[in-house]
Amino acid sequence: MKTIYLVFIASFLAGCSSVTSLEDVRKQEDEARSDLLEAEEELIELAEMKEAYSVDSKETAIEALEGRQKQINSDIKSLKKIESKGLTKTSDSMIKGLKKEDDDIKARIKSLKKLEDENWEAPMDSINDLIDQLEIKINMITSNLEE
Repeated sequence: MKTIYLVFIASFLAGCSSVTSLEDVRKQEDEARSDLLEAEEELIELAEMKEAYSVDSKETAIEALEGRQKQINSDIKSLKKIESKGLTKTSDSMIKGLKKEDDDIKARIKSLKKLEDENWEAPMDSINDLIDQLEIKINMITSNLEE
């Protein structure tokens, strides 16, 4: 049995032809630390880039929403002028309803500006849907006036 162990140990030592010194191990550790620091710096840089992109995207989206909201406000004012000539209670309440929806959109845009830069897409989509619905209502009223 001892001979089997001796043969096993001898083959193990013979197979281990390279000798690694403590200095070699420390060099490898230093290289690994250096690579790790470099990777961490790159991750930080990537995170900053992503944040800047997110902020730019949010600002661009909000500007587009504000532009659409201003157009709706302008359309409502035009409807008021047109309807003032033959204003009925129904059309007056309709315009007040449109104005109320427009004010709601304006308030939602204002609250969207205050949201964190990562959590703005779902509320923005909701505001876009509200604006779409309001534009449809205004277009329907406008087309009825033209007839």
